[in-house]
Amino acid sequence: MQSSSPLPGTAGKRACDSCRRRKVKCDADPPTCANCRISSIDCTYNAPPKRRGPKPGSMALTSVLSNASTDRGYNVNSPGSSFHHHAFPPSPDTSLYLQHSACDHRATLAALGLHTSQVALRLHQELVQELKRLLSSFEISISDTVQTAITLACQYLFPSAPILHEGRFRADGLWLFGLDRPGGTRNNEDARGKWADVVCNDSERSSQVQAIRAFSLIAGLCAAVGLGNRRPGVPDFLVLVAGCFLGASKLSLRLIEEQDINHPNSSSLIVRIFHAQCHQHATGETVVATFLGGQARLLAQDLRLYDESVYSKYDPIEAQLLRSAFWLLYTADQAAAALQSRPFTLYDSLFDTPLTVKPVDESTTSLLDPSNPRHAPPFEERLLAAFAFAHRMRSMAAELTLGIRLFPRRHLEGCNTEEATLLREVELRRLSELFVSFSFILDQAPPHLADLGGSDRETDFIRGYQGESFLVQRSQINVTFHCLRFTILHQCIEHDLASIMGFSTQPMTLAVKKMEIGRDFVNALEDAPFSALQALGEPIVEQVRHVGSILLQLSQSVSSETIRSHADLYLSRLINVLSRLDSKASDALVQQSVPL
Repeated sequence: MQSSSPLPGTAGKRACDSCRRRKVKCDADPPTCANCRISSIDCTYNAPPKRRGPKPGSMALTSVLSNASTDRGYNVNSPGSSFHHHAFPPSPDTSLYLQHSACDHRATLAALGLHTSQVALRLHQELVQELKRLLSSFEISISDTVQTAITLACQYLFPSAPILHEGRFRADGLWLFGLDRPGGTRNNEDARGKWADVVCNDSERSSQVQAIRAFSLIAGLCAAVGLGNRRPGVPDFLVLVAGCFLGASKLSLRLIEEQDINHPNSSSLIVRIFHAQCHQHATGETVVATFLGGQARLLAQDLRLYDESVYSKYDPIEAQLLRSAFWLLYTADQAAAALQSRPFTLYDSLFDTPLTVKPVDESTTSLLDPSNPRHAPPFEERLLAAFAFAHRMRSMAAELTLGIRLFPRRHLEGCNTEEATLLREVELRRLSELFVSFSFILDQAPPHLADLGGSDRETDFIRGYQGESFLVQRSQINVTFHCLRFTILHQCIEHDLASIMGFSTQPMTLAVKKMEIGRDFVNALEDAPFSALQALGEPIVEQVRHVGSILLQLSQSVSSETIRSHADLYLSRLINVLSRLDSKASDALVQQSVPL
C-alpha cells in the first residue's frame, strides 16, 4: 500500500521518494510536495528512511582500507615512525594484505544499493579520508605522497620494468588527489573535468571506465613502490599507506573487471603487473603473484602483442607501453621457465603467428619526461637498451634449459637408427653452441653499464640519480646471469648432459664445477650495491633461494668434506644476504638449512 503523505512525525524532515531519487530539495508539504505537483506525479513516502551515521557498506570499504595499513604492527605514533628512522621498513602481514582480495564487489554493490560509479566514488572518498588520517603525523599531503611514489618508480622501478609514462602518471595523480595540497586550487584539474563528474557520468561509459582505470593504476603504482622497494630511501609514510593503496586499487579494478577484460589496454596489463609485484614483495609467496601475472599474460596474448603489426593501430605512447609490458611479461616468463618455478605461458609455439615484435621501437616516444634534467637523453635510451639485453639473456637461457629438459624425451627414447643417432648429435652440437654463446653474453652488455662514473660536466646529483638506476640494471643482469648459469649446469648434470658444457662426467669434477659457479653467484650477489638488491626485491630473492636450495642439496649429498664445508659457507653467505633484505622468503631457506 502506498503512502501519499509523510509518516507521522516525519513531515518536514524527509524528502518524498521522487525528490530523493532526483536529489532535489523537497518541501514535504502534504499531501503533495511542490515538485510533484508541478510534475503531476504521485507524491509517496515508501522508501525507508536512511539511518544516520556511517553506512554498513561504507564501513566495509573503510575496513578494507584501514586494516590493510594499520593492522601491520606499525604504529604511526611510535617513535620509530619518523621520516628516515627505519633503514628497513617493517614487513607487512600476509593475511592482512590478501584479505581485500576476498571482497566481492557485487556484494558491496548490493549492500550499498549503488551503481558501480557510486561505489567507485565512495571508495575514492574513503581512501582519501584514510590516507589523510595516516599521513597526518607526517605533515605531507596525499598529492605529494603520490608524486614521491612516481619519482621513486621512475628511478628504481622503470629500469627493470619500463611500463609507466611519467607525464601521464603525474597528471592523473594531480587529477585524482591534487586538491588536498595545502592551498590547492582547481587549477590542478585538466580539461577532462573533475574526476568524480567523469566517474558519475553514466552516459559516457568509456570515459567512466577510463577514469576508474586511472584510479586503480595510480593506487597500484603507489602500492608497488611502497611494498616492493625496501631500500632506505623509501620514506616511512609511503610504506605505511601502501596497503591502503593496494586495497583500493584491487577493489576499483574489480568494479570494471568485465569491461576491462573485454576492452583491454596498456593499463589493464600494467595494473595487474603492479598487483602481482605487490603480492610477491609483501608475502614472499608466488602463488597469488603468478595468478595475477597470468591474467596479464592472457590479456597480452588476447591483444596479440607478439605481432609487430598490431602496434600500428595505437598512438605512440600506448604502443610503447604495450610493447614494454609485453616484453616484461615475456622475459619474466622465460626466466621462470628457466628456473623451473612454473611452466611457459608465453612461448613462441603458442602464438598463432611468429614472434615479430621488436624489443625497442627506434621511433618510440619518451616515457620519462625529457625536460627533467635527471632524465636528460640518452638516459631512457640506455635504460631500454639494457632492458632489451636482459631479455635476450633470459630468452637464451630459457631456450637452452628447455632443450636440455626435452633432449632425453626426444632423442634418448624410441628408435636407435642411424638417422636418430645423427639427430642426437645435431641437437647436442646446437645445445653446446648455445651454451657457449650464453657463457659469453655479458661481453655484449651495453657499455654504459660498465662505466657509471659519468662525465665531468654532469652534476653529482644527476650522475648519482642516473647511476642508481643503471646500478639496479647492472646488478639484476649480473646476478641473474650467474643464477641461470648455475641452473643450466645443475640441469645438465640432472639429465646426464654435462658433455655439452665441455665438462667431465665424473661426479667429483661436476661437484667442484658446481661449487665454482655457485661461488660466482654468491660473489656477484655480494658485489652488487645493497640498495640495488633492495630495489629489485623478491625476484632476486627467488634466485637466491633457488641457488641456496641446490647448495643445500649438495652439502647434504656429497661425500667430500671439503666440498660440503664450502657449500655450507656459501649457503651461510646467502642466508646473510636474505636476512639483511628482510625477505619473506628467507625463513623457508633458514629453516631447511643445516646448522652452520
